[in-house]
Amino acid sequence: KSKRVPRPVAQAVTFQQGVITAVESESDIQFDSDSMNPYYSYEDEKNQVHHVWMLDGLTAYNELRASERAGVAGTALWRLGMEDPSLWYIWDATHPDDAIRNKMTDVPPGYDLILEGDGDIWRITSTPQSGKRTFDYDSDSDTFDDEGFTSYPMSWRIEQMGADPKKVALTFDDGPDPQWTPKILDVLKREKAPGTFFVIGESANQNAAIVKREYALGSEIGNHTFTHPEFDVDRLSKTELQVQLNLTELLLESYLGVKTTLFRPPYGIDHQPETSSEIQLLPIPQSMGYVIIGARIRTIGGRTTASLLLPRARLSSACSRRPKATKATSSCCTTAEATAATPSPHCRKSLKGFAREATSSFRFPICSVKRARR
Repeated sequence: KSKRVPRPVAQAVTFQQGVITAVESESDIQFDSDSMNPYYSYEDEKNQVHHVWMLDGLTAYNELRASERAGVAGTALWRLGMEDPSLWYIWDATHPDDAIRNKMTDVPPGYDLILEGDGDIWRITSTPQSGKRTFDYDSDSDTFDDEGFTSYPMSWRIEQMGADPKKVALTFDDGPDPQWTPKILDVLKREKAPGTFFVIGESANQNAAIVKREYALGSEIGNHTFTHPEFDVDRLSKTELQVQLNLTELLLESYLGVKTTLFRPPYGIDHQPETSSEIQLLPIPQSMGYVIIGARIRTIGGRTTASLLLPRARLSSACSRRPKATKATSSCCTTAEATAATPSPHCRKSLKGFAREATSSFRFPICSVKRARR
């Protein structure tokens, strides 16, 4: 409140945003015994004081009990996605006991992401962690009448880099495509403009000459997985993602003699990341040494999109049939070796051979076969 703004309008923020602001402003969340609400105050960089009043799982419990005593037939949550996730421990509990109430000591992280900086180069600096709270419970009134936090729930924290208002990075995904990629390369060569091609290993395997031309013309080559799978934690396992990345990396290394450190997730995020589900798998490529690249600006659409998308296929083992020992020798690559950040020499050879197979599902071990001389 000020002379300029005598009647300020409160701004609604999510529970997680409220917690993040408290942590970043080094404010302690306290409990007001009159309103039965947590709150805190902080001063911003312009020396303006803000007062934050919060609703959380404990205030929801008190409201639900009050509604029951008043004979309210049902309740609804507004607004879904802004709530303290611990609310769900007690939402359906019409007669909660101590065991249910004690669950409220755990405060899961919220759904918001902490984004710092600007740009499409991303680095995950911290992953979600739950918080812990203490509380006092009054059995006579069936309400929580005090609470405190021993630790705060924290969400994903992502550092964004690379933004420049006067520069544009041209990137191309899902190739190489034998029809369109050569035309794109002709334009880039004519305009003396470099690009970055995030290639699918399977397509690169079928169009090696185009990949070599991309690199020879001065463009960067990035990893876009081997088969362009759904980039979803419920559909793509850690092991499969590691194998997808290693296959493509080794294939590109065998063609170009260099390793790529750039990775863009398939079905890449074409906006600033907003939810944890969009980035849950990203710590895996980051731990393997990749620099993660987003794509907030897309210029591909309609007919052009369809022409650049390639058919998807799945991987199968190159050694579903093991050779007879008398006619050949084989060197097999186990799951642990295939998913290592730096595969062993024999495993690298196996993966390179595997990457060149016409394939349909993962199986281990992956083997390279050396035929005996007659």
